[in-house]
Amino acid sequence: MECALVGVGNIGSALVSYKEFSKQGFVFKLIFDNDQRKIGSNHKGISVSDTAQLKQLLRDNEISIVIITVPAAAAQRVCDDVVEAGVKAILNFAPISLKVPDEVVL
Repeated sequence: MECALVGVGNIGSALVSYKEFSKQGFVFKLIFDNDQRKIGSNHKGISVSDTAQLKQLLRDNEISIVIITVPAAAAQRVCDDVVEAGVKAILNFAPISLKVPDEVVL
């Protein structure tokens, strides 16, 4: 399953490096952040994209699962954008409970 990660902080970086994800069939195709210092950098072989491109790139790449590792204040907004892009499964590592439509697995 191709997945994307939003938030390249400590948790996000650790998850991208976690080999068990790939053993379980999760392949990171996209990584997003809003920090201009991280955008465009290479993270474990994947270029970090700007969150401003989140919805379009998720749609274009037909991503099925998104992992959210952003601060609580940004998590629901990111979640809403992910759902709007058509993603049906989200793994939430943000320190807040998110609200999603019934058809989205959280």
